[in-house]
Amino acid sequence: PGGWFYEHGHRVCVSGLGAGVPKTALQSAFGDYGHIIKIETPMAAKGVAYVSFKDRRDAQDAVSCMDGKSVHGNVIKVSLAGDRPAPIPKTKLPKEPDIGGPAAV
Repeated sequence: PGGWFYEHGHRVCVSGLGAGVPKTALQSAFGDYGHIIKIETPMAAKGVAYVSFKDRRDAQDAVSCMDGKSVHGNVIKVSLAGDRPAPIPKTKLPKEPDIGGPAAV
């Protein structure tokens, strides 16, 4: 689930990004290494992005060449990303008690 580009080795984790780094800056910085499928900037992980490549070798090249480089004025750390975490299951809220309904006998 989630697509073939989440296979191990196709995604790189980019950390050390400053606030407000646009995806276009990441596209420009990483696009030279191969065909990018998706760029993710999770809201819960400030300063982190995930770049998914079509080819595993392109992801490896991006790690080798971009680790320690500057993107949008920030020195970044680039590594192969682990497997995508499983989605958090939605929990069902308990039913509200029926107020004003018939009383149980």
